[in-house]
Amino acid sequence: MSVETLNWPAEDDRRRALAQRSVPRLLLLEADQPPPVVTDPLEDWIRRPYSQADLDARLTSLGARFTGSVDNLDPLIIDDDGVLRTEQGWLALSDVEVKLMAELVGRYGTVVDRDSLQNAAWPNQQVSRNLLDVYLHKLRPRVTAVGLEINTVRKRGYLLDRVNHQAPTPTHTSEVATRALGMARSTAQPNQPLRNS
Repeated sequence: MSVETLNWPAEDDRRRALAQRSVPRLLLLEADQPPPVVTDPLEDWIRRPYSQADLDARLTSLGARFTGSVDNLDPLIIDDDGVLRTEQGWLALSDVEVKLMAELVGRYGTVVDRDSLQNAAWPNQQVSRNLLDVYLHKLRPRVTAVGLEINTVRKRGYLLDRVNHQAPTPTHTSEVATRALGMARSTAQPNQPLRNS
């Protein structure tokens, strides 16, 4: 199934209909439009103007979530009572925490910048940079209890993931190259040379 794109909020009725059918959807927002609160893992949004690379990344991410989620675990849900539910338990959230976690859950596995989080929690308000830090500092140990972690991606934002979900990665470029070459050799046809790219 393909990801549907729609203008928001103009096509909100269509958004609701697609959500009822569990169709993945990407909301296209105008530059001055406040972001929606997204609690469904099959929904994301992007603000105009956007690059083709950003659009493609969001569409790919939504498609992966639809085909069984990025990591084949149960989806993360924030219900109407402000309760975050995971396969490891539940966590009651305050109103501001709901907005912050909805932004992170809605873009699970991707980097969410500080401005997006601040706009989600405090739309059309000027707030201290430290206020977001305080909320995230308090949320981190609480979400760990239900199997999640909020990672800082230096100078880019924050990424929500499951605890111990990431596979270990090689630390040296040469190790990456050695592994890639080994994989290429194991899949190459006999008597056919490997191609260098």
